[in-house]
Amino acid sequence: MTDNMLFPNFHESIRFAALSLNRTGLKNYGECSWTLRTEMIEHRTSVFEENSVVFMINTDIKIDDSDDFPKGHRASWSNRGKLAALKLVNRMQESMPKETYAEILVVNASKGENDEFIEVHIWGPISIRTIENITVKKPIKRTQKLFVNDLKNKLKRYGVGLKVI
Repeated sequence: MTDNMLFPNFHESIRFAALSLNRTGLKNYGECSWTLRTEMIEHRTSVFEENSVVFMINTDIKIDDSDDFPKGHRASWSNRGKLAALKLVNRMQESMPKETYAEILVVNASKGENDEFIEVHIWGPISIRTIENITVKKPIKRTQKLFVNDLKNKLKRYGVGLKVI
């Protein structure tokens, strides 16, 4: 219902992501993160202040309230920095090193519904040419290591990097 309200008549074409500064995503959504090429998504991407489903629950907006949807929670890709600054202004300090910005932009919680992040909405398909880099959790098992090495070699063909953390 949330997707229908935010993206009437085209919700099935939306891909969801999280805005990140350090190429890592939300751990509750998997052990792999993709960094997308800005030039491939900027013209078809918007950002939302938080998980849109959690937002709808917390604000108690009903489907028939779509005309009264509150303003100021969504921005174009080019204005994502402004939305992030507005959301995080109370957590930022002048003396804060820039490296810590990533830690306040994406906060992983023990349960997915408690994660804190800026939701990214990308209209349309994502192909291998859209991906700039893939970050994966360090494999433990030998078969996983072989898979990651094979994947790294295959991704090179497309100019996609692979980072293991």
